[in-house]
Amino acid sequence: MKPRIKNESGFSLIEMMVVMAIIGLMAAIAVPSFNALMQKGRLKAAGREITMELILARAHSISTGLSQTITFDPANGTWTIPGKGTGSFANKGYHGIAFEDSSGDPIQFKTSAGADVDSITFKPDGTLENNLSSLTNSVGKIYLVDTKNNVDKITIEVSQYTGMVRLVDGRSTP
Repeated sequence: MKPRIKNESGFSLIEMMVVMAIIGLMAAIAVPSFNALMQKGRLKAAGREITMELILARAHSISTGLSQTITFDPANGTWTIPGKGTGSFANKGYHGIAFEDSSGDPIQFKTSAGADVDSITFKPDGTLENNLSSLTNSVGKIYLVDTKNNVDKITIEVSQYTGMVRLVDGRSTP
């Protein structure tokens, strides 16, 4: 008969429970940070999507020779592009993202007469029909904010003279 080995290697139940407790504690610390990172990613994705919609609307206007207007509804978090329909933060999965600015005007564009308007019109030459001469550098702005923490913000800028669209992380200064 074989003699029994008294020192068998392996883990005891207590050792396993300690390791599981440490893993659980580390997960509890990491999850809130991960959720904040995910929300910041949603904000950037929403900003990129609206920026791309504006770029495509400008390109469509140039290629067809017809003006293209994008209308925003800040209260409902939606935008409408003729021929494409209406997009919204909720339908795109960007929960907790909204049009918002501390001045109360998250869509800062003006009509050719100078009145505030929540729409952007690209002319066939790619420039804006909107008259932004009263704004700094003749640049219209769209502000997006993370409503869950109200800290992360993104600005989309559109130049009146070139129609060029750019995404700025955070608030752009006037």
